[in-house]
Amino acid sequence: MKLSIKPISKWFLHYPSLPIIILLGLALRFFIASTNSSNFDMHIFILDSQFFHEGKWNIYFYNWNYVYSPAIFYINGLLGMIQNIFSFLPYPFFQRVYISLIDLLTLFILIKISKKNKISPTRTAVFFFINPVTIMLSGYHAQFENNAIFFLLLAVWVNFYANIRFASYKKIVAWFFLTVGFIIKHILPFQVFLIEASMFKKHKLVKGGILFTLTILTFLSTFIPFYNNNESKFVINEYVLGYQGPATISGITGIIRFFCVTCEIFDMRLYTLYRYIFMAGGMVFPIFLLNKKNLLHSLLVSFLFFLTFSSAHSAQYFVLPMAVGALFPSRWYLAYTTIVTIFLLVFQVEIGTSIYIKVFLLNMVWVVASCWFLTELIKVYPPAGIIYKKIVLFVKREKNHK
Repeated sequence: MKLSIKPISKWFLHYPSLPIIILLGLALRFFIASTNSSNFDMHIFILDSQFFHEGKWNIYFYNWNYVYSPAIFYINGLLGMIQNIFSFLPYPFFQRVYISLIDLLTLFILIKISKKNKISPTRTAVFFFINPVTIMLSGYHAQFENNAIFFLLLAVWVNFYANIRFASYKKIVAWFFLTVGFIIKHILPFQVFLIEASMFKKHKLVKGGILFTLTILTFLSTFIPFYNNNESKFVINEYVLGYQGPATISGITGIIRFFCVTCEIFDMRLYTLYRYIFMAGGMVFPIFLLNKKNLLHSLLVSFLFFLTFSSAHSAQYFVLPMAVGALFPSRWYLAYTTIVTIFLLVFQVEIGTSIYIKVFLLNMVWVVASCWFLTELIKVYPPAGIIYKKIVLFVKREKNHK
């Protein structure tokens, strides 16, 4: 489990290009981090640091649009304290540097995992650390999905690869890291459950379900100090726990809204109902990925499932498959990188860009992510491959018949 300086120095001896990749990746991130422009979410994070400095601890009382966990408020507050020391630099720079350093730690975990799986560490480093998608999302957007991914991969490393003598201790440490990641960003319940269930050889669903329940309860307990007035309760229930996503103009939800924006079932808008269907399906889907030989490949499929069927899409979500995907690069990985890069470049031009172009690119990202999901699902889940072959044969027969 140790990640000491000595083995890292050996990496550089065996893979001399790694230092260049790391320096280049950090340089590009820090260069983008130094820009003065920022997106809407960054303004919220700046308010976090100000409220923290002023001693306004109940962020849900002072910011009625707050959709993040208490952990993010505390992290932003601590980053604000550092920024107060180096006041000649703006706050966004420190958050972007922080997320970039999280990427660096993620890279170290990926290198260790790739070595264990006999995958080229250099190739993995190139696809992840100097990937334009991860560079822009860390160096500019600086959202906290990267934080959650780091803790997920750290948990995978601890439980499945690290040299720890006692198996029960490994599971406790791995569960702790998974829970920390979920507390920071609760967007990844499917992946947390998949890893927790995969930690056991027998009774995976029962034991994994128990661990996942403990994770959820621990996450909910972090809101207790803020649950002391009606205003905060409303914000937490409606905007944090009931958060429906930042966009409904893409993917399946976008299709539903385009053709039937006013349709209702059970006195509920159809696109709202779909959100609950997606959440329920997302918790069932990992069951089909259990007992597979490669958990990391299953984890990639679960990330792509999220992007394919999610009821909302936003720029920061597009970083989700990049780390694990760097272990299994494919043509669709490259296609995804290309279209997301184009989207991010256009997305950052806040003024003067047609909304129709942004909607088109956002949906193109969804299409490519869906194709990537199907190709990886066929590799991981054999019945999906059988169904795919039957569909292809059926289409060929119909063409020949005509």
